[in-house]
Amino acid sequence: MADAGQSEASIELLKTEATPAGFPQRLEQAIEIVDDAVAEVRNCLSGISQAESERRPSPEAWSVGEIVHHLALVIARAGNLSTLVGTQAPDRFDYSAILAQRQFKLPEIADAGKGGKGVAPEGTRPTHGGNIQDLLDELSRAWQESKRKLRTVSDQDLSRYYYEHYRLGPLNLYETIAFHGYHARKHLGQIQRTLAAI
Repeated sequence: MADAGQSEASIELLKTEATPAGFPQRLEQAIEIVDDAVAEVRNCLSGISQAESERRPSPEAWSVGEIVHHLALVIARAGNLSTLVGTQAPDRFDYSAILAQRQFKLPEIADAGKGGKGVAPEGTRPTHGGNIQDLLDELSRAWQESKRKLRTVSDQDLSRYYYEHYRLGPLNLYETIAFHGYHARKHLGQIQRTLAAI
């Protein structure tokens, strides 16, 4: 399992290994960041009871179950990034200009103190009271299906295509895939804080 330092190093490799032979490897590096995060969420919640998963530390806060549901909804969308290849014009942004303006390193998204708190977009807002084991299985299934879709474009240079995040700005597709891992780690911290508070 990659630690934060290894994950940051992986991002550096994603920026530099821009050869056709390296395209599948670059995709797998991004996928590994999400694999590790999803596994950590599942390990953290091994043995959690349904009652624990439904408790909220405050009326306005999400329960653990709601956090897992949100992650499943977000990760289910990751596979749709593959459709941008072939439908989006490549090289829409100057990547060096993006990096010059970017106020963060991608792994910092996992740190709520640095990445800040966002607002869940429509379609990723969870519901309360779902069966926690079903939600964890939904998270795993969603990621497996997204990986399947993403690997259909493994022979393409995904650094030439971009997703415009509503808060973070343009991310190339390798970065966008990795973002899902750092986003999950951010919510893993929220899960741990929630479990300590309930």
